[in-house]
Amino acid sequence: MSQETLSGKIVRVTYHNTDNYFTVAKIEKPKHKGEIAIVGTMPFVQSGLMVELVGSWTVDPRHGKQFQVAKYKYKLPEDPESIVQFLSSGVIPGVGAKTARKMVDYFGPKLLEILDNEPQRLHEMQGLGKKAESIHEAWSAHSQ
Repeated sequence: MSQETLSGKIVRVTYHNTDNYFTVAKIEKPKHKGEIAIVGTMPFVQSGLMVELVGSWTVDPRHGKQFQVAKYKYKLPEDPESIVQFLSSGVIPGVGAKTARKMVDYFGPKLLEILDNEPQRLHEMQGLGKKAESIHEAWSAHSQ
């Protein structure tokens, strides 16, 4: 079976096992009508996130055609609302919707660029304190 690459936005997570991260979800592909079923081991997958998937097509006798995910990565969002959703998805432990919103309100859509290139700037934010260092470490580990 040959591997393909598929990109899209997760519109719904149908099933997610928190023990082994097996996930069944639906994505929308730009310029594609309808939703595509994806299955595989995917921790921290959440509706609204953009993903790039590598895998192959299979046909399940009960559920029909689906994309079996071998590898995946997030496609980084660019608009403020998507950045908040991405950061609060669990990709950075300890960053929920409230902290993500404060960070985006402070740094704007350049936040992900700042996390990549100038993480020391997190210390500029009031109220982040020691959390700034753990955010930087988690982001560095995630983006490798």
